[in-house]
Amino acid sequence: MLSLRVILGVRSHIVCRRWQPPACTHNNPCRFSSASLLKYAARGMLGHQQRHCTTNAIAAPPTELRRVVQTKRIVLDATEAELFAFIRDACQAFGLTTTVRVAGGWVRDKLLGLQSTDIDIAVDDMSGEKFAGILIDYAARVQTATVGGDPKTTRLNPEQSKHLETTIVKLFDREIDFARLRTDSYASDHRIPVVRAATAREDALRRDLTINSLFYNINTDSIEDWSGRGLSDLHACRIITPLDPKLTLSDDPLRALRIIRFTAKYGFELDPAMLEALTIFDRSLLVRKVSNDRIGIELKKMLSAPSSKQVVSAFTMITNLKLYNTIFQDSLATAWPHASAIEGLRRLTVMYEIHADPASRCEISNDAKIGILIMAYVSPFLPQNLNDRTGKPAFEVYLHNLFTVTLKLNKRNAEHAIHVLEQSQKAIPMLDVVLSRASHVSPPSL
Repeated sequence: MLSLRVILGVRSHIVCRRWQPPACTHNNPCRFSSASLLKYAARGMLGHQQRHCTTNAIAAPPTELRRVVQTKRIVLDATEAELFAFIRDACQAFGLTTTVRVAGGWVRDKLLGLQSTDIDIAVDDMSGEKFAGILIDYAARVQTATVGGDPKTTRLNPEQSKHLETTIVKLFDREIDFARLRTDSYASDHRIPVVRAATAREDALRRDLTINSLFYNINTDSIEDWSGRGLSDLHACRIITPLDPKLTLSDDPLRALRIIRFTAKYGFELDPAMLEALTIFDRSLLVRKVSNDRIGIELKKMLSAPSSKQVVSAFTMITNLKLYNTIFQDSLATAWPHASAIEGLRRLTVMYEIHADPASRCEISNDAKIGILIMAYVSPFLPQNLNDRTGKPAFEVYLHNLFTVTLKLNKRNAEHAIHVLEQSQKAIPMLDVVLSRASHVSPPSL
């Protein structure tokens, strides 16, 4: 019997026999408008036979994505060392016994040898706002630190959870988040937790992944692994939640998309228990508990990844886990056939190749790129009838809602992607004739 990993193809890649666009010249630099993009996209976008793609299981994540922990010590850059020394000095000057920790992603990335400016600081005995205020006062006293602008504070469920706000302060030219350690508890009908002050261990266990649950203790210059497996999972390139993954997805189903994004971003492997939970969790929870805009934020982050392998890997997981109906169906009444989802994945892969190909020199915004890639993925499912209410093509109404409501792309970029699809639809009859003739012609030898 095939394993779940092989069936789902979570660690798979797309192998394509690439179709090369015509070479660019000095007089024809191939800057793509939506219309000129079609000239190079049409063969792949419209499901044409000359591009053959298969999905193959592979034994390891792409090597350029996979990172291995080389050390259990954090190596600070000059600014980080100066910032953390300033924090220690401020605590000493005000006689504080506060334990100050950097939480989450910064710790993970530093251990992976990646640069990170996303510093989130957690304190154990006061609010983030109060601690940030102390640092600002100390900066004014010693005049050795630069504070940029006024602090910005966001309240977390202010009626239920006092003193658990997050405050952002710019210190040493970096925006730093300050918050108190906390834990979450969830109701059955929504994903917004009730939060309360907590210990470092409770804060670590509430986090989405073990690799994101590590702390760097500024007081002692040491790494803290309160989940008991954050370091080992990071070293093994393994994705798993600190608590029971089934319970984690039930409490906050948006984490299914975050888990997919992190797995694709780092080329890590899903722990078998995590893979099982993703396979069986109730998809309707995404509809009942998560707003469209939160889903859109995760999709935009996936599609904004710098590597085509990361984008394709994320959408391979969405496809093979059959999350597409829940994420994209929206106003479409019928369920999407899995074969159509696989075709959508192929089209997205083709469109990304065209966008990323140096010869094409695609000069479009990131929002426009996101719109075109999403359009490529959903294009096999789009209805061809007219919308009863507006009289417009139903696919245009659906895409407009998907782009502007869920993904919150600006109107111009949404229209850009829709225009690409409209022109592709018009090209289908002509391409059918060309393809029928081409099928009788032997390809040139290479």
